[in-house]
Amino acid sequence: MVEWSQQWGMQFNPSKCETMRVTRKRNPGETSYNILGATLEESKQTKYLGIKLQNDLRWNGQTHHATVKATGVLNFLRRNFHHCSTSVKEKLYFTLVRPHLDYAVAAWDPYTNKNISSIERVQRQAARFVTNTYEREASVTKLLNSLGWNPLQDRREAHRLTCFYKMLNGQLDIDYKTYTKPKPIRSRRGHSIQFVIPATKTDVYSNSFFPRTQLKHGIISTQL
Repeated sequence: MVEWSQQWGMQFNPSKCETMRVTRKRNPGETSYNILGATLEESKQTKYLGIKLQNDLRWNGQTHHATVKATGVLNFLRRNFHHCSTSVKEKLYFTLVRPHLDYAVAAWDPYTNKNISSIERVQRQAARFVTNTYEREASVTKLLNSLGWNPLQDRREAHRLTCFYKMLNGQLDIDYKTYTKPKPIRSRRGHSIQFVIPATKTDVYSNSFFPRTQLKHGIISTQL
C-alpha cells in the first residue's frame, strides 16, 4: 500500500488508518500492521461506504447507527412539524427518516429479532407522529394498517430480491456465479433459474446475502 501511495503521489495518514480482523476464533492471535513506521490500531468495528462493519460480521452496530440517526430526525420533525397535516407528516417521514433505515439494506439486512424490532420501533413511533396519536391504549398496528405501511423487514427483503434479480439479468456488475450454484436441469420444477442452497454451519453465513436471498428466490419461483 505504501508503494502504491508513493507511485501515485498520495500519502496515508497513519492516525486515520486502522485494521479489523474478521474471525470467529476464540484466540485469534496478535498480529500488528505498520504504515510509515506507525503501528495501526486494531478495531472491532469500522465504517465503509456509510455502513458499520463488525469483526464478527453481525449487524448490531449498523442497526444502532441507523436507528439513532433516524430517531434523531424523527424527534426534530416532532418538535417542528407537529401542527402539519397527516399527508405532510407522511411525506416528511418518507423523505427524511425512512431513508436512514433503508440505506443499502440489500447488503446489511439484519436477521436477529432484537435488531429487527429496533428498526420497526422507529416506524411505529413515526406512525404515532404522522397520525398524531400518542395515547397508550392506541393500537400502533392498526395505525400502520390504516396508513398502508408495510413492515420495514418486508421492504428490506424486497430490496435484496430486486438486487438479486438485477444480478441475474446483467443489470449489476456483480459476478453472482462465483457465489451461487445452479440446480441441475432435471431437478428444476417451475422456474428455470433455481439454485442449490449452500449448507451452512453458522447463522451469520446462512443469513448473509446469497444463501438467504437464494432461499427466498427459490420459494417465490415455486409459487409462480
